[in-house]
Amino acid sequence: MASFLHSHTLVAAVLALIMVTAEADFQASPWSPAHATFYGDSSGVSDDMGGACGYTNMYGIGFGTRTAALSTPLFNNGLGCGGCYEIRCYQSQYCIPGAPSVVVTGTNLCPPNWAEDSNNGGWCNPPNVHFDMAMPSWLTFGRYEGGIVPVMYRR
Repeated sequence: MASFLHSHTLVAAVLALIMVTAEADFQASPWSPAHATFYGDSSGVSDDMGGACGYTNMYGIGFGTRTAALSTPLFNNGLGCGGCYEIRCYQSQYCIPGAPSVVVTGTNLCPPNWAEDSNNGGWCNPPNVHFDMAMPSWLTFGRYEGGIVPVMYRR
């Protein structure tokens, strides 16, 4: 029994050391400007489960409604899939004062819309850096009426 307890204590200590080391090594990127819109409804359930990243069950794998489709520069030919982004609303009348930032996972591509001007409907057109967020995530910091807000993000 003492040997069993000793080995479990040793395993717990090693795991704690690994976690502390990993946390100490993590450095978030600097805050950068972008814009954000939302898709879907307040339930966060949409018909695009799967998307360009190939995830099939956002809830089953733990993403829930904390997801976003990424513009081409962020999507980066699929390298942005699964990336975590901390996003906060920035200097807009549609930002909720004092609202916290939200962390979302890149789960899809927000495709360019070349029929629209990049500043008027073509939000995901390159070289724009843009997040099209599931509505519940967006509503943590932005007012519905805004539709699109400037944000700051980091990875």
